[in-house]
Amino acid sequence: MSGPAYGVPVAARITLRGIPLDVLSAEEAGKRMEQLLSEDGCSVVVTPNCEMLYAAEKNAELRSALTRADLAVPDGIGVVKAAKMSGTPLKERLAGIDVCFGALRTCAKKGLGVYLLGGKPGVAEKAAENLRKLIPGLVIAGAADGYFSEAEEAKIVQRVNDSGAAFLVAGLGSPKQELFMVRNAAELKTRACMGVGGSLDVWSGEARRAPERMTRSGLEWLYRLAKQPSRIRRVVRIPAYLLLVKFTKKT
Repeated sequence: MSGPAYGVPVAARITLRGIPLDVLSAEEAGKRMEQLLSEDGCSVVVTPNCEMLYAAEKNAELRSALTRADLAVPDGIGVVKAAKMSGTPLKERLAGIDVCFGALRTCAKKGLGVYLLGGKPGVAEKAAENLRKLIPGLVIAGAADGYFSEAEEAKIVQRVNDSGAAFLVAGLGSPKQELFMVRNAAELKTRACMGVGGSLDVWSGEARRAPERMTRSGLEWLYRLAKQPSRIRRVVRIPAYLLLVKFTKKT
């Protein structure tokens, strides 16, 4: 964990059914990201929510990737509830998209380049255009869609490295983004890479976040379901994971 210069507690981490989660406030998460962006080597940042944690129960590769991350941001009210049920409470629910946005502001302030990777063709480029307007001084070193196979990852890594970016924002969806980051962290020349799911869709205007009142109430999942009923299979993983935590032994 980070040192006192960044004001982030050392060893502020819990383990939820074998998966590590960092216990941080929003301010501390921002400072932690600032630290990672100042260090050499590519740190891996993941944003586990209940859907991801439930999937990791059966997906050994995803489970391993989450375990190996340098920073695990608890994303979603379900994770906060699960941690409390397990007797290891978190400080607060941290939305990965907000933590990433803060990191982008840090990049702009420090003059660090950013590479956006993910979404359908054109989405990353549109997100880049909008983010430049939202964050004055933000340098987008490159942008590309997420339509590539594992066999093509080396070429993608080379493009990111050639861009000179210090921060890779990977909006590839889970588990692809987590596996991509962990497999390639040693080869990436960025200082940090972060999995952000559908955040590029939001920043591009392809999708919308839930109204702030629903987000504060932990009902963002309901808004997404109303907008996209096909998400029902994903949404049911939230109560399924909570039941798993409640009725099985901690591991």
